[in-house]
Amino acid sequence: GLLAAAELASGRPERAAAAARAATVLAPGNPSMHHLLAQAWAALDRPGDAAAARRASLEAGFADRWRSWYLLAGDLAAAGDTAGARAALDSAAVRAAGPEERGQILRLRASFDPSPS
Repeated sequence: GLLAAAELASGRPERAAAAARAATVLAPGNPSMHHLLAQAWAALDRPGDAAAARRASLEAGFADRWRSWYLLAGDLAAAGDTAGARAALDSAAVRAAGPEERGQILRLRASFDPSPS
């Protein structure tokens, strides 16, 4: 996990993805490893893979964190699944602690809606 985080921080998402994949094999129940893999896939512009890894992080223990659902929404939107992204934002909204978090959620949701003509 530390190697994946270091590779991400150094701007090497390909190497981060490889390290994070290995970490998820070694520690499949550790949500942080799946989160790192999702971050690497997102940096590589692979939103479908990022969403799958993000879901694994939720299943492994990050489901109570609003930001995990928020990031999943971004991955799903980038993959073209706006309905799934809206559902993920609904999950984020019920877990948001305060107005700043809810504001971020509302802004992302607004970006999915078509502009009035």
